[in-house]
Amino acid sequence: MAADLAPGVGRNFYAIMVQSETGQPAAFLLNSTCRLVALVATCAPALYETCAFLTVPATPAFTARAFSIADPRDMHRPLSSRGVRDLAPDELKDIECHQPPRIGDVFFNCFD
Repeated sequence: MAADLAPGVGRNFYAIMVQSETGQPAAFLLNSTCRLVALVATCAPALYETCAFLTVPATPAFTARAFSIADPRDMHRPLSSRGVRDLAPDELKDIECHQPPRIGDVFFNCFD
């Protein structure tokens, strides 16, 4: 399994590699700026934008630290202009340039 990742140039989230109860590789994604945590099935290391979002297991570890839990249905929803109207101009430029297909790809992105 790949090492855990920290935010850096081109990545706005932490990724913590885990293994599901069935042995499948997965990763918790944590966006510390908006205090959001998601779980994805890892399909390729560091290519989380192509991975399926999964249900985060019920745990106080995140909510006790004021993280919101991402709903996989919301993360898979197509991005719409209505959904991004409150973003900063720089964020809107990134979206225009990279054209992420899903809402989750905005919250957990590898924009440059």
